[in-house]
Amino acid sequence: MIVVTAGTGTVGSAMANQLHSSGVPFKLVSRDRLAAQRKLGDHIPCATGSLDQVASLKAAFMGARSVFMNVPVSPKMLDWQNNIITAAKSAGVEQIIKLSGSDMTLDPASGSAAGKMHGQAEQALAESGISYTILRPTYFMQNMLGAMAAGIRKKDYYSSPLSGDVPISMVDARDVAEVAYICFVHRNHDNAVYSLAGDPVTMNDVVHYISYFSGREVKYRKTNPFSDAFRSKPKGDSAWKAKHDRLMLKLLTKGYGVLDSDVIGRLTGYQPRNLELFTYDHIQHFMPED
Repeated sequence: MIVVTAGTGTVGSAMANQLHSSGVPFKLVSRDRLAAQRKLGDHIPCATGSLDQVASLKAAFMGARSVFMNVPVSPKMLDWQNNIITAAKSAGVEQIIKLSGSDMTLDPASGSAAGKMHGQAEQALAESGISYTILRPTYFMQNMLGAMAAGIRKKDYYSSPLSGDVPISMVDARDVAEVAYICFVHRNHDNAVYSLAGDPVTMNDVVHYISYFSGREVKYRKTNPFSDAFRSKPKGDSAWKAKHDRLMLKLLTKGYGVLDSDVIGRLTGYQPRNLELFTYDHIQHFMPED
C-alpha cells in the first residue's frame, strides 16, 4: 500500500493517476475526503487526514509500506513534513519518497524560505531511519495551466516580468510521478537524491505552441517587474506565497532555472515529455472562452 499526501495538487493528482493506471494499491490522504473524490473521481481511494495532526496521519498510514510525501508551498511546510515523518515512523512505514524543491531554491544563496524548509525536511528524513528517495523537480509545465491559461482564454497575449527568451528546464508532473512510481517499485533507488528536468524552453516557445495548436496567434509581452500589477498581492494568495512567487521569478530571470539532468530518461527509458506534447495534451485550457 502506498499513501499519497496532498493528493489533489499538481504532482499529487498525477501520482494518483499513475498509481491507479499501474494497478498498485494506494490511497490519498486529504483533509476533505469527499471534496478530493469529487475533484479526482470516485475511482481514486481517499482517506481523511490532516497535515497538522500527527494522529490522523498515523491512522491513514497504518498498514502502508510507503508514503509519497508531498506538501503545498506554505510557511507551515516544514511542520507538515516533520508531522509526516513522525507519523510514518510510528505507523511502521518502510519507505518515503519526498517531493522536494528545485536545486535552485535549495541553494542557500537563493534566499528561498521554501527551499530552506525543504532542505531541513530532507535532513530530517535522512536522519529518520526510514528508507527514502528525494525528488527535486525544476519548474512544472502544469504551472502554466493556472493564471497564464486563464489570461490567454480571455485575450490573445500573456504578459509577465520574465523575458521571453529566458530558458527554463520545465518538467511535466506526469514524468515526476512516473519516476516516483519506479522508485516505489524498484527499491534500488533507496537513499538517492534525483534532480528532475526536461529540455530548456522559453516563454516565446510556450506561446508558439499555444498558437500552433489553438489555431490563433498568441503573443508574449514582457512587463515592467516594478509595475503595480507585479507588486500587488494576487487575490487569495498570502503575502508569504506572493513573496515566494516573486523570488522564483527573480531566480528564473537570472537563468537559474536551467538544469541538465538525464534522470527521467535513465529511470523511465524514454525522454521527458516536451513542451510540444504538453501543450497538445492541454490545449483546451488555453482555448478562448465562449
